[in-house]
Amino acid sequence: MKTNKKADSQYISWILLLGLTIMLSYLLYNWSLKQAEQASQEIEKSADPLVCEELGFSIDGICQNIKTLNFNVTNSNNVEITGFIIKTTGLYPEDRDYLYSAIVNVKVSPGDTEKLSVLKKSTLSQVEITPFTTKNKKDIYCEGQSIKKEKKELKQC
Repeated sequence: MKTNKKADSQYISWILLLGLTIMLSYLLYNWSLKQAEQASQEIEKSADPLVCEELGFSIDGICQNIKTLNFNVTNSNNVEITGFIIKTTGLYPEDRDYLYSAIVNVKVSPGDTEKLSVLKKSTLSQVEITPFTTKNKKDIYCEGQSIKKEKKELKQC
């Protein structure tokens, strides 16, 4: 009996292609599941609107020099601020550090004012300052309370 070898190789190639597709689907599914879990953990960090509602601050005397961004921060509400995320945008898009962010861990009690000096990478055109606090040993980032300062407000020191 004579078998058609050409037909056998087509079946084998289809089986291999189907197996590869199933394997890649499985890997992609697991990867996307892990990404979703990480995203939900990040959302969980800032998922306490009641705490963020009670957090308030103001920025005064903001200026920049060659190396630092300087400003006074006043806690104007009832929750202790445990730090800030400083996101900066440079003046020149071709700079290596055009977009930069830093975390500043500083406690500011309600009613207190602290003078902060943050190292920066380039001349800035925009700064966004986001406060965070700690509750039950978790950092709660209050993006809704962020303050943005534009180029015209970032005077030279």
